Amino acid sequence: MQSDSSLIDSAPPPPRAPRHFLGLSLGHRRTLVVDARYQLRVAAVAAGLMLGGSLLFGAAIHLETVRLHEIVSRHDVNIARALQGQGSLDLVLIAALGAGLTLGALLLALLETHRVAGPSYSLQRALARIQAGDYTSLARLRQGDRLKALAASVNQLGEVLAKEVAEEADLLESLAARVEAAKDEDEAASVGAELRDQAARKRVRIGL
Repeated sequence: MQSDSSLIDSAPPPPRAPRHFLGLSLGHRRTLVVDARYQLRVAAVAAGLMLGGSLLFGAAIHLETVRLHEIVSRHDVNIARALQGQGSLDLVLIAALGAGLTLGALLLALLETHRVAGPSYSLQRALARIQAGDYTSLARLRQGDRLKALAASVNQLGEVLAKEVAEEADLLESLAARVEAAKDEDEAASVGAELRDQAARKRVRIGL
């Protein structure tokens, strides 16, 4: 069985803290973008869909304005000119509306993906600590975060491992006391047999 120090030395380092791509304060996390590759990809898709919808809407309004302008110009030139000016203003308003909706979709996508990427990062750090032998540092998520069921499972895993380590420590202390108090070889052999039995049970649990 490896010692705790060897486990800590061989464990991989915890995941790096996310770079500050957008420095918005979000509870205990300092950045909006935690996983840039995932979050920006989703945000780009959402913004692209919103932009495409805005362009289609603007094109439909423009074509309808052109059609009305052609119809009215056959009867009244003054009204046709007024419609032409109004059509240009409508295009500007539609462009501004499309830009606002696209920016809003981008921000909303980043906020929603943050609720997944942030907990994912916290869970990676919690699992890295468990692998290093630290079973007391639990994953703490914020209100509104996703993956809470997974975080609860990871925390339960840490608690179970901590309980098992405590039980093993108690057993080792008890066996050490028995060895120290052993007055004959039979007692020492009994302690050795119990240790071998415990080792065999551990191997069975990990499939060895």
